[in-house]
Amino acid sequence: MEDANAVVDWNVDIIGPDGGSGACRKLAKTEDPDATECSSSFGDTLSGSQDDAKPSEISDIEVDSPFCRYPHNGDAAALLDAAAADNLDRLLKKKKVTDHWRSYISPLMWRCQWLELRMKDLQSQVSRYDRELAVLKHEKELQTKMIELDCSSSRSVPFSSHCCRKTMKRKKRKRNEEKINAPSYIATHTILSYYDLITIVLQKKRKRKVMAILSTTMET
Repeated sequence: MEDANAVVDWNVDIIGPDGGSGACRKLAKTEDPDATECSSSFGDTLSGSQDDAKPSEISDIEVDSPFCRYPHNGDAAALLDAAAADNLDRLLKKKKVTDHWRSYISPLMWRCQWLELRMKDLQSQVSRYDRELAVLKHEKELQTKMIELDCSSSRSVPFSSHCCRKTMKRKKRKRNEEKINAPSYIATHTILSYYDLITIVLQKKRKRKVMAILSTTMET
């Protein structure tokens, strides 16, 4: 029965063989015009577990994004791998920069590149010096080995003849000072004759003083 408030009354026989299932089916079939299918305000949504959802259903119901590329086999692990790869590609994608940022960062980039080139130059010099030092060390080791071999051979091998045992005598030096007159040589020498010249000058001054004193005494 239906009253003035549009409320339908159903007589349900719970003792019957159907147990009221037929009436319940009728209640399920009747739809309320004011009722909604879901409490969400987004309209049609996907219900059920994530394993039951197919890639075709996801692409039909959800928003079609260019970054979402799902495999066709429907594997959950493959879906997660594809989503992670899409997020990584989106993060690594090169973004466009402004002219202000480019003008700000370009001097720093130039300095970093210059420092990198300088470090490479210094490393090449260090490697070159290391090679030169290794060559010099090798030559020094060879020289020491040759000297040791020479010393050992000279100690072991005796002299072949007696001529090598002759001692070398030093020649006598020619004594020129015995042939030259020493006073005359000193008098003509520029340095050694300085003292003699001073003594001569002093003697002349003394003579002049003596002569002046004698002249004054004779006048008085």
